[in-house]
Amino acid sequence: MSEPFYSVVMHHSMKKSAVIFSFSVMFLTSCVIGGLQTEYINGEPILPVNSYTFKTKLSANDFKKLDTTCLYIEIFEIATSNDMQRANPSILRFHNDGFYKKDSYLYFGKFDKERNKKSAYYGGKYYLKDNKIFIESFYPTSVRSKTLFQQISSGRVSGDTIVLKIFNSEHRYLRKSFNQVFPK
Repeated sequence: MSEPFYSVVMHHSMKKSAVIFSFSVMFLTSCVIGGLQTEYINGEPILPVNSYTFKTKLSANDFKKLDTTCLYIEIFEIATSNDMQRANPSILRFHNDGFYKKDSYLYFGKFDKERNKKSAYYGGKYYLKDNKIFIESFYPTSVRSKTLFQQISSGRVSGDTIVLKIFNSEHRYLRKSFNQVFPK
């Protein structure tokens, strides 16, 4: 009787190759760069000036592909999500100045008073090239850490849908008006 594959002991060089391959795949699909130092103000990690590498100006043509007056709400496949994810999906709102705001359904607007574009928790920057979208964001390496890592993810815009690959996981967002997401 053969052993299950997870109990087979890997040779050291195979382990090393597997680790290198895993990091290579993660880097290619969602670039992560570390080492940015920050200070906290009112519980928010504040980005140093000129932290973002995205400097591309958006064109009128870009706004034909991406609606900055709407919200993009994350949608899930029932088979690959849980009740908690479906009850509190992520919401993206893109601005004309190249910034985007990331929020969630249950906490939408709750932190607007403390959180602005200088906060790593705000969202980040984006740019478009043809039907491709690139987003840049920063996250603390751990809770209350003064070290942030930079994440650059990419995806595509197709009609009213955005598909982003973040940490090797595909996230789908559907364009909705504010009133569709938060009916009066």
